Amino acid sequence: MRKIIIALTTVFLIGTVLYANSNYYYYKYKEKKPLEKHDTNLIICFQKNYPQELARETLKNFEFLETNTVKQFAPLLYQANRLNERSFTEVKENLLENHSIESVHPIFKTSEEGVELYLNGEICLQFFDWVTDEEVVEILGR
Repeated sequence: MRKIIIALTTVFLIGTVLYANSNYYYYKYKEKKPLEKHDTNLIICFQKNYPQELARETLKNFEFLETNTVKQFAPLLYQANRLNERSFTEVKENLLENHSIESVHPIFKTSEEGVELYLNGEICLQFFDWVTDEEVVEILGR
């Protein structure tokens, strides 16, 4: 009986984790908003010490990227489209083999507004108008 309970609990926990990871979302003013994952569009971030003038040239060397789609968002942050015959995971692994590349992420779009969001190692916060500067400092300190 004990083994059955342990087995059912394990199956339940694994199912919960898989279900929780299957949907993407963000929070907007305490409201959970759905995101659509677009993993043909990649965000590629280079290491901080990598020469900026070499970053675009480095991306042109990968035959599984559409080189005409490469756009620069920040000094070492680029967007590029992957060719559809390769999976996102495969392209990500190949890109990360190049030690000048720090991270590779898909682009997400908000379901309601269609705004593109991406991971770039930064957190964006917007506080309510009634939050004081002292409270902001205290919150950020935590």
